[in-house]
Amino acid sequence: MDERIVAWTAGATPEQRRTGPTIDDLGGLEQVLLAADYFATGPFLDHLIRATAQAGAADGRVESCKIILSGLASSTRHSAFAQAVSALATYPDLARELGPTLAKILLNRITNARDAGDDVAQALIGAEAADCLVQLTLADVISPARLLGKMDEITEDPAELPVEFASRLPRLLGVLEAHHPTAGLRDALERCLTPEHTSRDAAFELALADVRGALEQDSYQAIADGLAGTRDRFAELAAIDPARIDAQIYRAGIDGLLGLTSPDAAERVATAAACLQENLHRYRAWSGVLSGPVWAADRQSDLVAWSELTTLLSEAAKYVGTDNPWYEDGHGIITALLRAYCAHNTVTVLTESTAQSVIEVMVAPVIEDAFLTHENRLRCLDHALTHDPDFTADPAAQQLRAALKNRVSRPPSPDPGSGVDPGKARRATLAPATRPLPHNR
Repeated sequence: MDERIVAWTAGATPEQRRTGPTIDDLGGLEQVLLAADYFATGPFLDHLIRATAQAGAADGRVESCKIILSGLASSTRHSAFAQAVSALATYPDLARELGPTLAKILLNRITNARDAGDDVAQALIGAEAADCLVQLTLADVISPARLLGKMDEITEDPAELPVEFASRLPRLLGVLEAHHPTAGLRDALERCLTPEHTSRDAAFELALADVRGALEQDSYQAIADGLAGTRDRFAELAAIDPARIDAQIYRAGIDGLLGLTSPDAAERVATAAACLQENLHRYRAWSGVLSGPVWAADRQSDLVAWSELTTLLSEAAKYVGTDNPWYEDGHGIITALLRAYCAHNTVTVLTESTAQSVIEVMVAPVIEDAFLTHENRLRCLDHALTHDPDFTADPAAQQLRAALKNRVSRPPSPDPGSGVDPGKARRATLAPATRPLPHNR
């Protein structure tokens, strides 16, 4: 079998090496079955998984599935097991075909890792099994209940776990907590704050969970207070560990969002946007050389979303001040403000929750007040809506003008520091007249 794999590797195209060999490339089903122990205990279990995923029922998928399950249950090679579960996570249909036995095997590998002692390979295999189960849970391949229970069980005392295993757990707990916030995994994360090797990741995951909680609030003060607290924790993490680029990105994103209502909004939001962009470039340079699970890709997308939002706010912040006479190109100014005004769904912190309420409470009142504080700005918008084809049919521009008409006879939204919540005041005024816009990301 070694010779067949070497021959296939030598002649395969880059695309074929990515998808893996077929059963025929491995010599046919009969040869694969004869080499069952070779695949189950050797370094190429991932090749069999990829070959089986490409095979039809007539090509012996049932028989090769038995070998795969045997290999996942018995492998003592960390690298082989890691490559195998990584391949398996990319083929959810095959994972479903492996049935409940797959989940049972992977859960057992987690239990074995807990009791691994000085067996580093066993500990690392358990971490890979947990990661694979998280991915399969997010893909709706397996029910999350048993995994959630197992993760809570094994973190009863993180200090007693092998370091190689425990150090991987906080990130996985954070991902699961984001998708199953009522499962009680926050307690598990808090227990991970004690050991040195899990404390920083656990603190980051808890801060990220609090960002999600803050964004779900419906008042300016509640959102602002929640974000301000998590901002300080991200800053502490970045100070303790300057290589913690993700913490610096979230801190800058929060600075940009909270800075929009400050008197020096243009400067503060621009500084936050520049900091975020710099750190995002660093993060991409670091993560670009690594391959990771699907949940890691989702997190990268979330960082990009914060960058997009902060960039939109930075452009809008140039024109929200009362002392800006708007002598520049009116088309560009209105465009910048509208992009921030309709930035719904830009912030998606790991889960797919929308940011409509955040924009509605934190951003929209500021944009509206930018028009209401100067009559010439309202005239500029009315002229654009009447004569500029870029705006006459723009639903965001129409929504903004409708909102302004509802407020024009009332005072501008209260300042966030005045004791009156601008988001609640605005919604009370506009609820009957406005509807959320669809957002095309």
